[in-house]
Amino acid sequence: MLRQTCSREDYVKAFVRWENNLSIWHRRELTSFLMLGIAVILTAGIPIYRLWSVTFFIPGLLILLALMGSFYFWKLKPKEIEQWGQSTFQENALLGLSTQYFFYFEGIFFENDYEEVREYWSDFEKCVEDDQYFILSGGMERGLLILCKKEMTKQDFIKTRQCLRQAFGPRYFKNKIDKR
Repeated sequence: MLRQTCSREDYVKAFVRWENNLSIWHRRELTSFLMLGIAVILTAGIPIYRLWSVTFFIPGLLILLALMGSFYFWKLKPKEIEQWGQSTFQENALLGLSTQYFFYFEGIFFENDYEEVREYWSDFEKCVEDDQYFILSGGMERGLLILCKKEMTKQDFIKTRQCLRQAFGPRYFKNKIDKR
């Protein structure tokens, strides 16, 4: 049994980390540098373009769009994801309640004052562990189930990690080496 209360800050942080782990294309560094690379390639191609055209309008516009795209993916997109996480937390009052989690061979059962939910491991897409959270995505009742490590005892942490590794198998991903 594990008892936790997820704060809005924890939910938003975990939400952003989950979004970054959807695929490599969702990482802000990659998309931003890709757009910056496109701008550099277009800039390097200006002398070749000038051989066929007198005007600089089209490559200049494309370079500007690529630079704006790089800025968007680096600065604005993470803020949008944070706002999305905050609105998700605010729209569902059940996310902030103190919840008890019970791990079983076939799934997880959790309850709070207003709900009792049983989720099967096969309902989840994947589990991502990083230095602060276990993030289970794709459940039927909760699309994102977040377990905060800071509220776990060392024994709870070891049992939870073992259970999730065994339950998810190749769908279990670990991001950073945990020093616990």
